[in-house]
Amino acid sequence: MTPRSPDGADSQSNADLIAAARRQAERLGDGSASPGVAARGAGDGPPAALWRGRYQNLREFGRGGQGIVYTATQAGTKRTVAIKVLRDGPFTTPRDRARFEREVEILGGLRHPSIVTVIESGCELGCDYVVMDFIPGEPLDAFVRKNAAAPPSARGRRRDALRGTIELFARVCDAVNAAHLAGVVHRDLKPSNVRVTPDGAPYVLDFGLAKSTRGASDGSSAATETGQFLGTLPYASPEQAAGEPQVDIRTDVYSLGVILYQLLTGRFPYEVRGSSRELASRIASAPPASARGLNPAIGHELETILQRALAKEPERRYQSAGALSADLRRYVANEPIEAKRDSSAYLARKLLARHAALVGAASLLIAIVAVGLTVSLWLWRDAARQRDRAQLAEAAEQQRSRQLAAALQTEGEARQQAESSAAEADEIRDFVLSLFKAADPAQTGGKTLTLREALDRGAKRLLDAKLEERPALRAAFCDALGEAYQSLGAYPEADAYFEQALALLTSQQPEDSEAVLRARLQRVELLVLRGRYDEARSLADGMAETVMRESADFPLLAARHALQRGVALRELGRLDDSEAALDAALRGFIEHDAGDGLLGVANNALAVLYLRQKRYEQADVQFATAHEQIVRAHGPDHPDAATIINNRGTCRFYLGQFAEAEPLFSAAAEAFRRLYGDDHPLTTTAENNRVALLRKLNRPDDAEALALDVLARRQATLEPDHPELATSLNNLGLIYADARRFAEAEAVFREALDIRLRSMPAGHAAIAEARRKVGVALLRQSRFEEAEPLLYEAYCEFSALGSAGAAERDRVIRDLVDLYNEWGRPDDAAAWSARRGSPA
Repeated sequence: MTPRSPDGADSQSNADLIAAARRQAERLGDGSASPGVAARGAGDGPPAALWRGRYQNLREFGRGGQGIVYTATQAGTKRTVAIKVLRDGPFTTPRDRARFEREVEILGGLRHPSIVTVIESGCELGCDYVVMDFIPGEPLDAFVRKNAAAPPSARGRRRDALRGTIELFARVCDAVNAAHLAGVVHRDLKPSNVRVTPDGAPYVLDFGLAKSTRGASDGSSAATETGQFLGTLPYASPEQAAGEPQVDIRTDVYSLGVILYQLLTGRFPYEVRGSSRELASRIASAPPASARGLNPAIGHELETILQRALAKEPERRYQSAGALSADLRRYVANEPIEAKRDSSAYLARKLLARHAALVGAASLLIAIVAVGLTVSLWLWRDAARQRDRAQLAEAAEQQRSRQLAAALQTEGEARQQAESSAAEADEIRDFVLSLFKAADPAQTGGKTLTLREALDRGAKRLLDAKLEERPALRAAFCDALGEAYQSLGAYPEADAYFEQALALLTSQQPEDSEAVLRARLQRVELLVLRGRYDEARSLADGMAETVMRESADFPLLAARHALQRGVALRELGRLDDSEAALDAALRGFIEHDAGDGLLGVANNALAVLYLRQKRYEQADVQFATAHEQIVRAHGPDHPDAATIINNRGTCRFYLGQFAEAEPLFSAAAEAFRRLYGDDHPLTTTAENNRVALLRKLNRPDDAEALALDVLARRQATLEPDHPELATSLNNLGLIYADARRFAEAEAVFREALDIRLRSMPAGHAAIAEARRKVGVALLRQSRFEEAEPLLYEAYCEFSALGSAGAAERDRVIRDLVDLYNEWGRPDDAAAWSARRGSPA
């Protein structure tokens, strides 16, 4: 016996649904239609008003979950139209009606040649409908399959078909971009929702799941709740598959990437069989299968475009469908694309996170694959540059036949070199991936390898390869290894490889070549990281004339040069010169549309300069701008974002806002620890800032414990004369001085002074300040004769800095007044007191 509710309401509702389903099934089965009933249900046919007078020759074209589409002839114009009618009856929910109405509203507001046009819409006899242009043809994937068919031997025809597919798809991207610019996210892009006419014109259809990013007064644009999936799962982005409610235009970019991948390879980027949960998991984490492995006609650049469109994180994708379209057209036009492969450091972090349980094996894979990918990128860039030079040579010499022939020969050689380089890159990647076997416990004796040990092993095997007769390839290896060691904070090892790469390049290419200039600039950056600021400045100055002469050809390189030179000058205390260089770098990046990543780096460098100039409020604003730019370019977890958070903490510290500085320092330290580990220079820098903060918060025990820990880690990883060691020693000395442990303070202050004298040029403010601290520590021990010359020399050094050292000079004067008063020399104390606030 079937249970019933007390009032019978549930059973009556079920009976109504069953009866309605039976009536619809019967009408569909015998094909009969009653106009009176049809007005209440789309399953019975369109309402009479639509085919009496205005539209003729109605025929059913297709059925979907939401409604039925008919073709008809418009009486006045005789053109063929499509009429979409919403299904009615007990199976149509208020949400179905809202989505139908939203699609009509959205389509009515879009104007683009590749988006279907709405002719009219309304509700007659209780039936909702919309009339649109009818698009003859077939779905996008069917059109491409039919037009791409070519015999295996017809390589030229296949290349033409590939080019045609990309050009057609770029037009689809243009239509999607037009919708985005109108504030519309499609959310259900797939080949069946793109129709291509017989003459090859694409149209984007079915905006039934679209949402407006500009909001709606009735809330209809927010029809998705957290955890609810809308769309077609195999084409969904990771965030869409997870049911996130606030997807944006980048979810459509991902879907476009899936469609393009499928058009080019005939397959999805990942296995789509299995349960929905399994598929959603693969969408979230499984990397796309190599498109080149499925279709050899796909080159490295096209695969890079696919990888960028299919990035798991929205911030790493193309940021608009228009950007994807533009890069596809650059590829077709044989121009350099904007997309870049993922950096070695990024790939390393992702792989390490994914395989944290197998640290040893993952470490080796990360390190070696990072090298392989970097080498591949270097070779690709080198091949692209050779191709560009060949094209320029051809254009310049085309008026004279003999020179034209030479240029064409050069171009042919360059293309051959490009193909050779690409093949070489594949061989290298296969080789370095094979090194993963070295992490097998059977080969390591059960020992777990650290990332550094794995990289050392990989470096030895790579550089033991017989590359003496291939200097360009050896230079690429050295450059890649240098980047890998730099990312680990192993700066001397990185510098050694960068030096080798530079020597190899200069033996093969002219001084003004882009490859040589980039290698020199890489060393400038590395020397700054090593704390060898004067060497960095000298190297930057030595290449300045060449960079300026070649700036028209390499404008971004010129801006990068100004940036690195400005940072070196800043650390050397030449603040005015630094500001001029950093301003020039920022202008260059803006003028040449370098993107948010480089703009964020430049703004951060400028903000640090403002800190040195004590322009704290201006620095804080600049840091905020830099952080926004870095997050837009790379996402919130990028190390540059953590660097800026740390710097903002320093700014709040100098403003005396200690409560606000503490979470910033802690967040930065945790981010660096997560990315790089406890001993990386970036991690210890953030923790050293926490030492200074703990001291200001009057937590001396915590400050001392952390200071000793950070100092020990820095002494184990940094070079003996690195300026950051002096910074750690200075913090520890201040803690000792606060506790009136002046003998211990003197010892660490003297050690800091020795490092400053070895690493900084004479007259640097940091040397003067270190000298002052030793003098004050001696003063507090009543060792007046030893303190006097140190304080006087610090006074002279600050005075030589002019207005930039005025505040510090007055502080030394106060120290000298204290010295002479305690020493029993009141006349000298009065004489020095009279100098306060006076010009040097």
